Amino acid sequence: MSKYERFIIYPLLLIALVYGFIGSPIIQASQKKFDFSLPTEVFDRIEAKEIVITNSDGVEVVVIGSTYDEGGLVETYSPEGVIGAEMITITGGGGISTYNKDGIRVTDMASTIGDKGGNGVVRIYNKNGHRIVFIERTTEGHGGIWVYDRYGEYPAFYGHKRW
Repeated sequence: MSKYERFIIYPLLLIALVYGFIGSPIIQASQKKFDFSLPTEVFDRIEAKEIVITNSDGVEVVVIGSTYDEGGLVETYSPEGVIGAEMITITGGGGISTYNKDGIRVTDMASTIGDKGGNGVVRIYNKNGHRIVFIERTTEGHGGIWVYDRYGEYPAFYGHKRW
């Protein structure tokens, strides 16, 4: 799978799954058992500004939409409405983040933009949202790991020449 295919394939897969549960352009979900012997309706294209899936309590658990700069966005939430994961595509890159039970980001994997464009980064945060580990490319093109204290300060560097 090429570097950016997953940013196209995963949202399309999620949309296909969502559509499979919804069943028609007039959104009507039901608890009926699916009868595979009946003909099904297939659409060539589904267009929407946003798709929101709620649970039986009316809490949004999946949101598919766009970002502030019109990139793609998929967010999933717990039954209590707390964000659990996010996949985003923005100008120049994209990323996937996961959150703890309190809605604080604890991991992310992203393509970087700007002077390090076209590279990737993996970040790990503690339960308070402080950075603790970053894995990314140095300005010289080497790989590097930065390990921070529990407050997100005083990094130690492991790798080749520091930037």
